[in-house]
Amino acid sequence: MGLKRPANHVEEIHDDSQQAAKVAAAPPAAAPPRRPPRLAAAESLWRRFSPAEEAVDHTCCLARVSLGGLGGQCRNKKAQDSLCAAHAEGKRWRVLGRVDGPIPEGAMAQLVAKAAAAEGAQASSKRMLLSSSSLEALETKDLSRFIREQGYAEPRWDQAREKLLNGNIAKEQVIALIQRQQEDDLWQAVTKVHQAEQ
Repeated sequence: MGLKRPANHVEEIHDDSQQAAKVAAAPPAAAPPRRPPRLAAAESLWRRFSPAEEAVDHTCCLARVSLGGLGGQCRNKKAQDSLCAAHAEGKRWRVLGRVDGPIPEGAMAQLVAKAAAAEGAQASSKRMLLSSSSLEALETKDLSRFIREQGYAEPRWDQAREKLLNGNIAKEQVIALIQRQQEDDLWQAVTKVHQAEQ
């Protein structure tokens, strides 16, 4: 069985009569499955550094810990309220927030940078995949840093970063470029796995 990459675009039909005939001849489409409501961009980003709601251990401290940029829950047992003694002391939990709430702005940039560095250290060919909402939640400087730290090193990426920082290109355009590159990276990984299985 051969492996084919899906087409990047669909040919447009400019003749309205041909289009109407195609639509009339097409079988009725099944209703698409309902998607869960989208999270706000900021919430989507902080949830990336938190365990899934069903995975939160309510017998343990609810403070978020870095875990090398992956984010996670403190494993210490609760001492008071919902925190361990270490995180309750001096309100240390406020550094990264709680696993069930947002991350302070400065800490978010550090977590994203740590996550990017951790990914880059594992293998230069592996890049962190972020959803469009996660990318949109990044400030311009953090998006530029993400591009650099994820190994987008070709001259076109340097130009895109420079234009982004100077305001000469829309953030949405850069996000679209990143998503296209992520798609290409994923396709290359799928192709490698397919070739290894043969």
